[in-house]
Amino acid sequence: MSREIWKARKKDEEKARELARELPILPLTASLILNRGIEDISEAKKFLFPKLSYLNDPFQLEEMELAVARLREAIIEKEPIFLQGDYDVDGICATALLAKILVSLGGRVFCYIPNRQREGHGISDYAVKKAIELRAGLFVTVDCGSSSHAQVEKLNGNGIDVIITDHHEMPERPSALALVNPKFSDSYPFQALAGVGVAFKVGQALISSFGKSLGPLYEKLDLVALGTIADLASLLGENRILVKFGLEKLGTIPSNGLDMLKKFTGLNGYVDSHKVSFILAPRLNAPGRISSPLKALELLLTEDNNKKEALCRELEKMNRERRSLETKILMEIEEDLSSLDLERELVIVLKGENWHRGLLGLVASKLVELYQRPVFVLSKYGDKVKGSGRSIPSFNIYKAVQEISHLLINYGGHNSAVGVEMEEGNFYPFKEHINEIASKYLSLDELRPKQEAEAILTFQEISFRLAQEISLLAPFGIDNPQPLFISKDVEVKGVNSFPNGRYAVLTLQQNGTELICLSPVKLLEGLPHRCSIIYSLDVDKDSSQPLLLLKGWSEEDNIIVSEEKRPYLGQLLLWEDLF
Repeated sequence: MSREIWKARKKDEEKARELARELPILPLTASLILNRGIEDISEAKKFLFPKLSYLNDPFQLEEMELAVARLREAIIEKEPIFLQGDYDVDGICATALLAKILVSLGGRVFCYIPNRQREGHGISDYAVKKAIELRAGLFVTVDCGSSSHAQVEKLNGNGIDVIITDHHEMPERPSALALVNPKFSDSYPFQALAGVGVAFKVGQALISSFGKSLGPLYEKLDLVALGTIADLASLLGENRILVKFGLEKLGTIPSNGLDMLKKFTGLNGYVDSHKVSFILAPRLNAPGRISSPLKALELLLTEDNNKKEALCRELEKMNRERRSLETKILMEIEEDLSSLDLERELVIVLKGENWHRGLLGLVASKLVELYQRPVFVLSKYGDKVKGSGRSIPSFNIYKAVQEISHLLINYGGHNSAVGVEMEEGNFYPFKEHINEIASKYLSLDELRPKQEAEAILTFQEISFRLAQEISLLAPFGIDNPQPLFISKDVEVKGVNSFPNGRYAVLTLQQNGTELICLSPVKLLEGLPHRCSIIYSLDVDKDSSQPLLLLKGWSEEDNIIVSEEKRPYLGQLLLWEDLF
């Protein structure tokens, strides 16, 4: 049934025992922390028990003092401040966050987010035009602008100062008054902030400069969590603190707009990173993908409940349209996917014609998940080919694209996601060269789909305490995946489906120990009476018992599943269809 290779990580038993004694936690929990690259005792304590006081000093970011001084001047002098964000969830949340902070301090703020199809990434020419018309004194970007040299020059030429806050790679520094970007700042201890995380740091520094309490800023951490998770940023280090407290805020009293969006989608109480990724983020992303992202921004800024409800309905409608268009693209490329030579094509490069531009990155991300290798999904528009690339952790797609930038009209992004534009005649050279570059850094073994488990467990080793300690590792996401475990020779004693037919509760037994397991019904096709399973662990709060969440099974007992099947498109929508 499984197409993956299952493998269990090797453990450093001595280090795990030492860490377990110091914290104190179970040795297995200690090994999970070690697997995330955390060996120092104090760092392990910060990881398990994060506090807002552990956040880094924002003034460690280079040019932050210059940015704050200019923002203070604009606020005090009542200069118009033009704020432009990017059109994805990260950029929309960053725009809402910084706009609210500036207004709360007395700033006169005009917000804009460009149309993905018409204006593309970076500082919009239209935004430049409007800022000049409004006689803005200051132009501020969030989650964009690091590569917008011409637009910055034009703003400067019209007497408008520019502050760029961003987190994308930057081949050459633009001539902005101040550039706040952790990738530009060697002095800052954490370089993996999302765009909304950088906006938060600006807010942290600015509010502190006015001598005001940071409490109102912390009330907006749900926006930071949402943008960080949606942008697939690392959930270690400072991001872990921001996201953990942001999710707690989202679960209690969410910011404007998110309260109604939660209600509209049927989410009650605590919201984890999985629900952000599959329920909230797609609805905020949908307007920017198929229409105007300003609808999503408006939802996060308005205080009118009737308006919020109407906007949620619009977002829901757009999200359904987005899914329909996405499925259409997937069906169009199914033939190309079935003819792939995966031994030769280390990077999958696909091209269509007049595909909806706002969906190319999303489709690429799903194909990366399915094929476990870098993917470019491109489309022809007139005589140009444009699109998006997404990658795996072991391949820096931005640097790869940099190596063949002579084939491109334009490009931008970071190590896991890029956007590219080229002349149609350069498509096949691009495809050939990007695979040549990949062959220098990737091996076929790295690209074979794998499910990596943290340990092989017997049912006797699985306790409520273990499940509780594993829950301390949440929120899970990039660089901090939900731990997976393998158990062998498990007997299926019973299967009971939920009334909705989507999930089932399994009663499993191993050597006399019985445990309860939750699984999507789609995963149980052909399930044998006895098998090996791969799963994550959760806490069943009602029964105070550990709960297994099934991720896969195999009739083979040697853990490594040698049979590899071609991925099928139905898998792409397996989890998303459950919500």
